[in-house]
Amino acid sequence: MPNFDTTITNNPNRPFVCATILVGAQTEPFFATCLESVADAIDYAVVDLNGNYEENAKVLENSRLYKEKRMRIEKSVFKDYSSARNNTFAMLPPETEWIMRLDADEVHFPQDLQILIREIIPHLDDSIGMLDAYWLCFFHSFKYVTKLERRHDLFIRYHKGMKWERSIHEQLIGRQGKRLAAPYIFHHYANIKDPEEFLQKVNAYIKLTAQESSLNKILAKDPMLELMKDNGGTRATMRARFLQEQDKVFLYTGQYPEVNIDWLDPNKAPDFIKSMQEDLDDIMKDKAKPQHGGKRRILFRLPSLLFHLKTWFAKKQAFCLASKLKKSLP
Repeated sequence: MPNFDTTITNNPNRPFVCATILVGAQTEPFFATCLESVADAIDYAVVDLNGNYEENAKVLENSRLYKEKRMRIEKSVFKDYSSARNNTFAMLPPETEWIMRLDADEVHFPQDLQILIREIIPHLDDSIGMLDAYWLCFFHSFKYVTKLERRHDLFIRYHKGMKWERSIHEQLIGRQGKRLAAPYIFHHYANIKDPEEFLQKVNAYIKLTAQESSLNKILAKDPMLELMKDNGGTRATMRARFLQEQDKVFLYTGQYPEVNIDWLDPNKAPDFIKSMQEDLDDIMKDKAKPQHGGKRRILFRLPSLLFHLKTWFAKKQAFCLASKLKKSLP
């Protein structure tokens, strides 16, 4: 590939935002949807293609960003996550003022993202160097979520000298400025994978994590290690995971991004999605039955209460940021 025949158009009325993307050898079923969901909001994208999976290369070349010459792709041999992220820094156009750290398994709300990039980021004070957001983490189904998690460093104000360190759980060295949370929630579909691929990814992640001695204690307590030893087959392993996490899982009845996600259609969803959906439905039916009373009932409902509390807190931060921006506008 690499694609050097690019077109860069800098809008003088707002900062230039470039997305950085890492793509490995595994299938990325939401990658095309991910790229389309950000195409109208970002100015440019740089991609470190560090796997030999041809389908991912085809997705990149078929994307609107690539066809509009707003993407640069370079192949590399995967060493660790920091090296791959530093490769994307080396590809950044000189106009770059903010980077968007984009994962291939997240899907954005296009209109909301445009507001964030074109209306909020241009009015941030120069003291702000990092802009976080919130993502909904879906649990092996489009019907269930486990948490609303703060996504750190979704946007970072870029300057030369920054670099990533550590092979996994990367840390950005040389960042400057204060951190702020944006009034924005998007979808994270990392867990919606074929069960076999999901467990392979977990296994590879564990092996890479084990290389860092400082994380060995955390690794030793990782419940996924026990699931990897399961001898009952992939579906039995995943069902064990569902049972383990059931008190953290909640029904999702909200909206989805207005971009094409084929798997949302029951007629197009793969069989593994349907089978996992059935297992989750069975488990959640049992969970819904009244089992506790008094103080024990409150403890049983605590994860749900915490989930709604985090949602409320995210909305509160959004209101505070909107109020500050309103005061700063001319």
